Amino acid sequence: MPWSVIPFLLSTFIIVEALGVAGWNSKLAHLFSLAIGPTDTTTSITVAIFLVGLSSSLISNIIKTQPMTILYTAILSESTFVVGPKVKLASMLSLVIGSNLGPNFTLMGTIAGLMWSRILEKKGYSITYLKFAAYGFTLMPLVVGLACTTLLTEFILF
Repeated sequence: MPWSVIPFLLSTFIIVEALGVAGWNSKLAHLFSLAIGPTDTTTSITVAIFLVGLSSSLISNIIKTQPMTILYTAILSESTFVVGPKVKLASMLSLVIGSNLGPNFTLMGTIAGLMWSRILEKKGYSITYLKFAAYGFTLMPLVVGLACTTLLTEFILF
């Protein structure tokens, strides 16, 4: 178990909680609302899916998946996130996309990535952070974009 990453992970949870206490969740929810729009139009659903899906997938590489998911869930649950019910559902589902696919951009995205790289090193293989990120930033925008497009298609058709 990589005990050395525990303090880093705990600090990210503390930062996420501090953002909420400082009122940033409410401010970010308001900004998301302004960008998305207040009604359940196809345009609003499209913006919500891609805004939340892409931004959460990128942010998950900065503050790790679990704290990012808690942060975004808090933002999307704020009373200042004023959107229609379909847009809210689309936002939450695109958060699932971002939190599951986003960490594949870099090794730092999840603790599993760090553990995987250490296991490889012990077995005589190595992959640098830059090489992994090069693969991640080459492939993952396409993967996240396709997942968001699939979600949008489901909202449009069903």
